[in-house]
Amino acid sequence: MEFGGDIFQDLYIEFMFWSVLVGVITFVWMIHHSFVYRTSDGDLSGKRIHLRTQLDSLRHEMKRAGMDMEFEIEEEEDERAWPNVDNIKVGVFPKENDNLKLELFWTIIPFILICYLCWISWAPTDAIWPSAYELEDAHEVGVTGQQWFWDFDCKGLTSDLCDVGVDSDTGLTVLSLKLDETYILNLSSRDVLHAPKIVQYGLTEDAVPGMYTTIVFTPYETGKYFLDCAEYCGDDHAYMTAIIEIHT
Repeated sequence: MEFGGDIFQDLYIEFMFWSVLVGVITFVWMIHHSFVYRTSDGDLSGKRIHLRTQLDSLRHEMKRAGMDMEFEIEEEEDERAWPNVDNIKVGVFPKENDNLKLELFWTIIPFILICYLCWISWAPTDAIWPSAYELEDAHEVGVTGQQWFWDFDCKGLTSDLCDVGVDSDTGLTVLSLKLDETYILNLSSRDVLHAPKIVQYGLTEDAVPGMYTTIVFTPYETGKYFLDCAEYCGDDHAYMTAIIEIHT
């Protein structure tokens, strides 16, 4: 079964495509510049320029702090050993190294990509969290969390639509639901914050003491799926598990 259904699978593929593409471009660009603009073997001028810049910056900060201490660094007699080829000055970005078109490109393009990814993410969100009041044929089921188990209430539904039992192999509570039926899971908690998560469907929502939250859930494949707690709730949090069984 595809994680989260077709709509989430398509979204996963889309995000993975752009992640790989942007990653490849970034690393190719980085590797290219690392080799093309590296200091030539045996030429220490780049390191000397960097050291000179650091020393000038230190003097600048000491003056700002009111420290009049002066110090001199012993330099080689040959001034060519300290060539300032980029005309670097402390606190001033070399204007000749500026590239407005390039800066606009790597600012605007990522912004457009982020807006696009946010836009395509709205459809799965609307599919999973529609307004419960707009669902005419949905069946309500109560899900209550308590340290450290789940309590289910079928709210008068027939046993074909909703049933609660115990798994003979694991001893876990089983909530039995019908395939292709839409359910509104009304979540609540008797003690602390919990978060029921239907693992294989990728659905989760907080169950908050003193209030109700909802998950709209339409099972699309038969089988047994775990309902875990995704919010740390105490010593036995890791064992707060139930089973949701989907049948035809």
